Amino acid sequence: MNAASAIWSVLNVLIGVLVGAYIAYRIQRKRENTDSKKEEYRELLSTLNQVSSKIADFHGPIVAHSPEEERAYYEAKEKALIVIDSRLFITSEIEKIDLRSRWISAVHDAENGGHSLVFRRTTRQIMRQIISAGKQLID
Repeated sequence: MNAASAIWSVLNVLIGVLVGAYIAYRIQRKRENTDSKKEEYRELLSTLNQVSSKIADFHGPIVAHSPEEERAYYEAKEKALIVIDSRLFITSEIEKIDLRSRWISAVHDAENGGHSLVFRRTTRQIMRQIISAGKQLID
């Protein structure tokens, strides 16, 4: 074996190792990105589900609310917007379904005399769209 073929053999092995490491890195990054998106979807759905129940209950048949109930209501509204606005990995998906403005509109309607059942129906539609977007990660 001459020196040129020995060098070529070493280069082939080195290139193979580098390409393999690059492919493994890309696969790992994609997996981490997908896992992060799934976690953000879970957190978003969980929070919006909790908050939507609180908002619907607040605007239900009971007219008078204690100061604690009012504070909890406004904190829940704030929490929903924070979780919508703080998504890093699913921002484009959230923007596609116009989540923020649809959520604000649904809450606004409930606060301005809309029926709590209509609010629940609207938020269920929003949740189904979020779930649909999240399922696309699996497919």
